[in-house]
Amino acid sequence: MNEYCKTLLVTDIDWTVFHHNPEGLLGYKTFIDFWIKNLEFNNSVLVYNTARPMVGYEEVKPYLYEPDLLVL
Repeated sequence: MNEYCKTLLVTDIDWTVFHHNPEGLLGYKTFIDFWIKNLEFNNSVLVYNTARPMVGYEEVKPYLYEPDLLVL
């Protein structure tokens, strides 16, 4: 049984949970593995908040786990 409560996580992506370098990508993968294992399937919500325009978000989107909501 999952011990985590339903969670709403709103986070900036740039230099918060995502760094586009080898160490940052490994850290982000660790975060996403935790998210999927513990929170994804208990109706938790992942929101990315970024000052990037959609074009800038599209550049990093292939590296990101799909959020439930994106705030640009």
